[in-house]
Amino acid sequence: MFHNYPQSLNTLLKSNKLNFKIRNHALKLIKLNNKIINLLPEELKNSCRVANYRQEVLIIEVKNAARKARLNFELPIIILKLRNTILPSLSAINITINPSLICKNSNNYLSNIPNTINLSNKAISKKSANMILKLAKTSPKNLQKKLKSLVSFLSQERL
Repeated sequence: MFHNYPQSLNTLLKSNKLNFKIRNHALKLIKLNNKIINLLPEELKNSCRVANYRQEVLIIEVKNAARKARLNFELPIIILKLRNTILPSLSAINITINPSLICKNSNNYLSNIPNTINLSNKAISKKSANMILKLAKTSPKNLQKKLKSLVSFLSQERL
């Protein structure tokens, strides 16, 4: 049985397993990505990456349609900056949506959500507590216990 586990691109680039041409292209893409990210507006920096550059066409991936629309709005300015600085032979930029960027990018909006919720000053009204208890009566036993403990926890007076 062969042990061919997936490897990250950085690991492959450090080893000599890749063809020289592929390795150089990948290194150029990484450098190009870093330079282009610095040219983008702050709102787009964590949402985009360079996917490829071939035949004077730059391919940029974004994580959703909203970011694609924003990038399309900024496209003339970005093309002008790129032609004047990094890529004078740039003919076009293609933008594609890649939802997997949401999961892979650690700087996305999900990382700004706190891990714990501060319930120290939270309380629910009697009406809300009664509604949750009514719901608990028709729920399975496991969920019923959790709903009852939630109501008792939130019904207590907080200091």
